[in-house]
Amino acid sequence: MPIARTELEDLLQREFRPDGRVLSVYLNVDQSQAANLNRGFTAALKARLRSIEQQLDGEKLRREFAEDSQRVMQAVASYQPQGRALALFCDASDGFFWQRDLKVGVETEVRWDERPYLRPLIEAMDEHERYGVVLVSREQARLFTIMLREIEERREISSENKIKHIKSPGNESARSQANIQRKDEEHAQHHMKEVVAELEEIAARRPFDRLVLAGPHEVTREFQALLPKRLQQLVVASLPLPMEATEHEILAEMQRVEGDIERAAESAMVERMITQAAKGAQAVVGAGPVLEALRMGRIMRLLYAHGRTIAGRQCTNCGTLFEGGGVTPCQYCGGNTREIPDVISRAAERVVYSGGLVENVRGPAAARLEAAGGIGAFLRF
Repeated sequence: MPIARTELEDLLQREFRPDGRVLSVYLNVDQSQAANLNRGFTAALKARLRSIEQQLDGEKLRREFAEDSQRVMQAVASYQPQGRALALFCDASDGFFWQRDLKVGVETEVRWDERPYLRPLIEAMDEHERYGVVLVSREQARLFTIMLREIEERREISSENKIKHIKSPGNESARSQANIQRKDEEHAQHHMKEVVAELEEIAARRPFDRLVLAGPHEVTREFQALLPKRLQQLVVASLPLPMEATEHEILAEMQRVEGDIERAAESAMVERMITQAAKGAQAVVGAGPVLEALRMGRIMRLLYAHGRTIAGRQCTNCGTLFEGGGVTPCQYCGGNTREIPDVISRAAERVVYSGGLVENVRGPAAARLEAAGGIGAFLRF
């Protein structure tokens, strides 16, 4: 099953231990890449672990890192690739270990820090948001939720009591055909309303970010008109898929359109945020204003350009994040601060932990956002 948001929240809620370290591993195991064949990904992991080990000072740190590394290498040694990437988190000192396959690609990255490094996981879940897919005809329907290129849930609805078409002579035939057509329309309407009700139930229990309709154009158009307004607003595409399409074909078609849908949505979102920020209307742009809004718990949705990092500081007492280097005291509590290489990662984790959303924007949207400071946010109040 795909990674659920609750799993990410559990990782975010992991108790902070000042003397503890977590080994975070994102391993590219994509078997379509020559470098990963014959378990080439194992050599890549060993090289990165060795690089971290060489930078450690003190026997205690080296011993703890060796324990974490050994546990991870044991897991990878028996691992058979099931997706395009593997995510692992390990802290052998308290028995913490977490491992999941990812159907989406991530670059190999290894970190050993006080907390799990979650930015790649957050970005993967943002780039591949949950989709609802309805493949519908006038007599059948198939409903799916899809996340991280995996089908989470599937349902099928088949219309009952199909209308039987008959032939009668003369005027009686015309009247009969008109009556049959009327009953067909009523039956189709009843069927599609049942599908709408089923979709609403799924949306309430497993909310999706976007909705794709599939099937004959005239049917999907009729079905969309029956949706409640809140679901109509989630419709982003209509695809001409046959009812008998396999799940593999459905996933392939979704993969084909998902990137275009995501890029268009990101561009519109960035423009709206920049416009609102200029008007002072519940949006801000730039690292300073964003980190201040984060401190006050105001961020509803954080946006940043893909690949962007911002060096900064974190207060060791109250946890406040600041832009820029140096170890000056915290201006809010007077506590000590320490430098961190990227405040965006910490900011993204806090936004998700507080129930907010994170958007790692790419392409034209990223270029537009870079011109405005590379980071921004929509605010709750």
